[in-house]
Amino acid sequence: MQPITFLFLSISTLFGSLSSQPIDGRGNVVIDQGDFSIHDFNIDTSWTYSSFAEVLGKPNRKLNYAESYDSLGMAIVVGSITSNHHTVNVVSEIEIHFSKDPDYSTEDHLPKSYYKRSIIIDGFMLSNFTPYKELKAATPQYNWKVSFIDAFKGDYKGIYIYAHYNDAETELYSVAIGRSDD
Repeated sequence: MQPITFLFLSISTLFGSLSSQPIDGRGNVVIDQGDFSIHDFNIDTSWTYSSFAEVLGKPNRKLNYAESYDSLGMAIVVGSITSNHHTVNVVSEIEIHFSKDPDYSTEDHLPKSYYKRSIIIDGFMLSNFTPYKELKAATPQYNWKVSFIDAFKGDYKGIYIYAHYNDAETELYSVAIGRSDD
């Protein structure tokens, strides 16, 4: 084997193995027919805060309504529900930020770094450079529409997704995922 070929194969193998590793062992997001998981950990169907905390760990910053996980490029919106005189903290939405969104760059809860993985939606791999047309064609069951917040909204099997793109609809800035009333 020639030295150049060997060097190329060695570098490719090294970078290939590094890129397939989870960030801090956390952060892989999968939506599968209404089920939601992060790093192979299924989030319970009530989206309790404890199920998110178990997989995401301690947040870097807490605000009144949100917690930021800077190294993961994620933030969660936290609320509470009361049933039978028992209050439970729940996550109403998880935000995943791929890059700086000029429309929302001043929000206090935004993570300080960006998500570097893909999101898998019913078998379709979504990344920050997946054009909207490709997302819509690959996941028609979500019935994508333009939402009131200038993003595309899809909803399927109890999960909603907001996808916020650049004006050309070729770069995905962020995704917000939550439970819907479906």
